[in-house]
Amino acid sequence: MAGRPEQKQPQATDAERETPSARAALPPPAATPQPRTSASLVLRLVSLVAGRPFVSLGAIFTGLLALHLAILNIAGAMSGIFVGEVLFLLDPVAAADLLLLGLIAYCMVLPTLLARASLAAYSDTAGALSATDQEYDATLAALAEPGIIVRLVFGGFWAAVMTPVFGNLVSAGAAAPQAATWLIMLWLYIRLALVFGMLGSSLAHVALLQYRLSGALERHLRVDLFDASALAPLARHMRQSILYLAMPLLLMGPVLSRPDAATASATLMGFGILVVLVAGFGGMWGARTAIRSTKQMVQGELNAYSREIWRRAYSNGRIVEAVALPAMAGMLTIRNQIARMANWPGGWPNVLKCLLIALLPALSWFGPQAIEGLLAPFL
Repeated sequence: MAGRPEQKQPQATDAERETPSARAALPPPAATPQPRTSASLVLRLVSLVAGRPFVSLGAIFTGLLALHLAILNIAGAMSGIFVGEVLFLLDPVAAADLLLLGLIAYCMVLPTLLARASLAAYSDTAGALSATDQEYDATLAALAEPGIIVRLVFGGFWAAVMTPVFGNLVSAGAAAPQAATWLIMLWLYIRLALVFGMLGSSLAHVALLQYRLSGALERHLRVDLFDASALAPLARHMRQSILYLAMPLLLMGPVLSRPDAATASATLMGFGILVVLVAGFGGMWGARTAIRSTKQMVQGELNAYSREIWRRAYSNGRIVEAVALPAMAGMLTIRNQIARMANWPGGWPNVLKCLLIALLPALSWFGPQAIEGLLAPFL
C-alpha cells in the first residue's frame, strides 16, 4: 500500500538563519515610582506619631520648647535660659507657658492614644464577639482610620473661633521690651491657635472613634451575665479613655483658672468634665445596649419559666407540686440579681472609678487655692 507522500520541509536561507528567533514579549519596564498624593506630610506625621506616641510626645514638646525659648530670647524677655536672674523653670509665668506647650504636644498624640486603646479593647474582647472575620477586620480598619479631613476641618474651626475669645483672657507671659511686645503677643496667639486646633481635631476624631466602637459592640457583642472577665477589657478601656481625655483639662487648670473668678472657672471646668464623661462613656454605649438587651431577654425567659412552674405547682386553689417551689424561688432570686446588675462593663464600681478619674482636673484648677487657704492661718 502506497503511503502518504512525505512532504519536504523548506530549507532556511542564510538570511533567515542569521535572523534571531522571536522571543516572548517582555513586560514593560517598571515605571519610576511617583510620590503618592495620599502620602502627604500630614499622613506621614500621623504615621510617625501612631508608631511611637510617647517618643513623639517628647520630641514635639522638646521642639516647641526650643522654639519658645528662641522667640523669648529674640524678643528680649529672656537671657539664655534665665528670666532676669531666675532659671525659667522656677519662674511661675514660665511654668504656665510650659504647661501650654505640654498641652499642645499632648493633644497631637491624644488621637493615637485613644485609637490604640480602642483597638486593644476590641481585639481583647474577640472571644465575646459574634462578628465574622470580614466584619472583625473591617472594624479594626475603621478604628485605625485617622480621619485626616474631618480633623483638619474641626481643628481649623476651633482655632478660628476660640483663639480670639481666650486670647484676651490669657496673659502674654514673660515681660518684653515695648518694641518686641508684638512678637510675644503673636507667639501667644499661635500657641492658643495650636491648642484649640489640636483640641478640636482630637474631639472630632474621638467622636468618630467612639461612634464606630460603640456601633461595633452593639452589633457583635454577646454578653455572659455571670462571666465578667469577658468584659474586663471594655471596663479597662473606659478608665483609660477618660484618663486620656482628662489630661488636657488637667493641664489647662493653671492656665485658665482664676481665683478672682471662681464661679466662671468652676463652670468652665464643669463643662470640660462633662465633655470628658460623654466622650468616655460614649464608646461603651453599644456595650451598654448589648448588656441591657441580654438582661431583658434572660429576665423574659425566667418570667415565662416561672409562670409555667407556678401553673404546674398551684392548681385548684392549692399547691400540688411543692417540690417545684424551690426551683421557682431560685429563678426569682436570679432574676432579681440580674435586675440589680449595672448596664456598664465592670459594674457600678468601674463607673465610680471613671467618675473619680474625671474629677482629677479639679486638683489643678482649685488645688493650689485650697492649699493656700488651708496654710494661710499658719503662715
